[in-house]
Amino acid sequence: LHLTEAQRLSKTGSFITDLLMDEHNWSEEARRIFEFDPGTRVTVETFRDKIHPEDLASIDAVLARGMAGMDADLVFRIVTSGGAVKHIRGLAHVTGKIEGRPVFSGALQDVTESKVAEEALRSSERNLSLIINAIPTFIHVLRTDGSVLYVNPAVLDYTGLTLDEVQKENYRARVFHPEDVKRLGEERQQARVSA
Repeated sequence: LHLTEAQRLSKTGSFITDLLMDEHNWSEEARRIFEFDPGTRVTVETFRDKIHPEDLASIDAVLARGMAGMDADLVFRIVTSGGAVKHIRGLAHVTGKIEGRPVFSGALQDVTESKVAEEALRSSERNLSLIINAIPTFIHVLRTDGSVLYVNPAVLDYTGLTLDEVQKENYRARVFHPEDVKRLGEERQQARVSA
């Protein structure tokens, strides 16, 4: 009961598989993740039927390696009977042999939420980058040691320097008034002390 609840909370199902005999013992949570009906017999075919078409080739390669007794660790997508796409992390490890055939124990975890969050973050970063790159004023980000982490295109357009040149030389001395360079250095030092 506790294991079932833990699997449900972590969205992680378990399984034991004899690939060569096509015998699969899936936990209730693994079946729920794949949305298999309770009476459905899990086979390689019923498993493959759920795989997103773009991920079938990589799944087939993993299955072939599994038949040869090799472990697996991959992320792939499935398409549920309702048409929803889920991202699954699958792990399988050979835990024994029956008459020379590898037997795997493994886990299937629904990682859809984290994958969706990662994509939203990447999209947000792309949008922010587009906005920053369109701003006509100087934007530069420095590391605590004073080296350049990022400059926007306005810096490069104004100075005529390449990004590589900006990162290698002290471009501030070439662009700013000497008093401003000194002030910027003092401010950077204060930021390092208070960090």
